[in-house]
Amino acid sequence: MKNLLLVFLFIGSANITYCQNQIANDRIFRRTFSKTELEDLQLLFDFFNQTICDSNEVLEDCYQAYFIRLNEAAEDGVMYLHIPFEEQQEVYKKLSDSTFREIWVFGEAWFQETPDHILRTIYFNANGDFMRFLKKASRKDAFINVCYESAKLTGMPGATVVAEIYRNNNTFDIEDVKVKFVIAVMNLTLNDQYKRKEMIRPDDRSKIKSKE
Repeated sequence: MKNLLLVFLFIGSANITYCQNQIANDRIFRRTFSKTELEDLQLLFDFFNQTICDSNEVLEDCYQAYFIRLNEAAEDGVMYLHIPFEEQQEVYKKLSDSTFREIWVFGEAWFQETPDHILRTIYFNANGDFMRFLKKASRKDAFINVCYESAKLTGMPGATVVAEIYRNNNTFDIEDVKVKFVIAVMNLTLNDQYKRKEMIRPDDRSKIKSKE
């Protein structure tokens, strides 16, 4: 009887954790995104979670461990982005084109030293549902507000967001699925911007596709 009770407690705990990390259970998500978009965003969220967490671990504990790795990397003056980019691109392919565009658009970037080397990069879509989500969620969470203001100003996770993620993560409310989701999208965006090595020839600049 005791063993049976432990099984029920374990299953109940697992179900609670599962529900807490389903973005469709959150009202702001439901009021911002369509059903198809929610399904796509869950795929994106799950991918990030799986890169930082084993299946038998509590997700919030994984985020705490992830923050420790970020802090250690920051102390060494490096950025910790151990997200397999090839797998990230495979997840992109599973998203509908419209969902991808509700988060990101493609643009150009270059270094001052090599202005002729134009790179394809992603930015947040200023008119997309993800920015609308950030605006709504930012009203009650300081970290999401930093992300929203940075994205609104720069179109990407700017220096303030990187500093928050790497230095002030001990203040995050990681029980909140919105906070975890924003952390996931910010890190996936940074990962894409750092690892996408896609040159654009001058005569191809008008041919940038909206998605992989």
